[in-house]
Amino acid sequence: MKHDRRDFLKVSGVGLLAPHLLAGATKESAPAPATGLAAAPPAASGPRSLIIDTDPGVDDAVSILLAFKSTSQVRVEAITVVAGNVESQYGTRNALSLVEYGNRLEIPVALGAVRPLMRPQVTVRFAHGNNGFGNVEIPQSRAKLVPQHAADLIIDHVRAKPNQFTILAIGPLTNIALALLKDRSIAPLVGEICFMGGTILSNGNASPVATFNIFADPEAAKIVINSGVPRISMVGTDVTTRVQFNAEDFARLESSGTPFGHLASQLGGFRLRRFPSDPHGTPSVGFNDLSTTVAVIDPSLFTFEAMKVDVETKGELTTGMTVANRRNLIDKIEPEGDHLGITGTLPVQPNVQVATDINAEAVKQLFLQRLTSK
Repeated sequence: MKHDRRDFLKVSGVGLLAPHLLAGATKESAPAPATGLAAAPPAASGPRSLIIDTDPGVDDAVSILLAFKSTSQVRVEAITVVAGNVESQYGTRNALSLVEYGNRLEIPVALGAVRPLMRPQVTVRFAHGNNGFGNVEIPQSRAKLVPQHAADLIIDHVRAKPNQFTILAIGPLTNIALALLKDRSIAPLVGEICFMGGTILSNGNASPVATFNIFADPEAAKIVINSGVPRISMVGTDVTTRVQFNAEDFARLESSGTPFGHLASQLGGFRLRRFPSDPHGTPSVGFNDLSTTVAVIDPSLFTFEAMKVDVETKGELTTGMTVANRRNLIDKIEPEGDHLGITGTLPVQPNVQVATDINAEAVKQLFLQRLTSK
């Protein structure tokens, strides 16, 4: 069953957008034209203010734990929940449980989109367990959702602290797209959007060319990537999958005696049991969202290249593909007699900083050291 954008906004709780926004924000359009690409994350005198947009999620859980343990680099000021790995009711419960578990009850948690903008919802419970937490049970949270849609919370936070917020997007990009559609003027006020998803160097995981977070809502990803936010960073599975954890790593987390180490060990153990072992080596698993979180905490562990990136939304075989122009050039095609000819090249403006390399061992050790520290 298909729904138009008005139907979606009614059920998602954002409220109807003005007709001129709906008319201008079709599946193929962006809230605002790109105005240039910031080459480095916004400078800050202290920890970077962080909104975590998430669909918890085993990967999301360990990523949020790491953010809680990285107070010198980031200050988590809000968590917004989007449907993705699991349905929104599970993601909401898991996010609230994490702020309880981490003793961070001061962090507001807001529910956002309960389904993609234009498509049926896709979940991936196989990789995250029936409850999204690898079937690990943690205590019921005393925390409650704030009475505000996630898109509105994002708008309010960005407007309150212009150019200071990094949005760490480790789920489908629906909430962020809704915020940018509802208030186009916030795009230049966002310090950075760093999202987990996409790939330019390897196969996808939801299809041969698409990764889950993009495949789950390609229209939202297209809107966000073309929004004109000054710095958009993409950390795709072609680099995140290089960070692997084995049973020895999870034993180290467990033996640390820390609550965060214990929970991460349980979540990792679920992943090791769930996925087939490698008969030719030591079984290992990854946490894709984790590397994206580290990219915000310590971007020096990554190599980024500026590229013109877009998202395929109509392909029969390629829906959800992140299409990157690594040359930032397109061919100039002009009439030549009775046919067309390529007569040169034209530059294109890059809009995304794409992670093309990662210090995988350093990323892994940063995570292990943080979560095993008292």
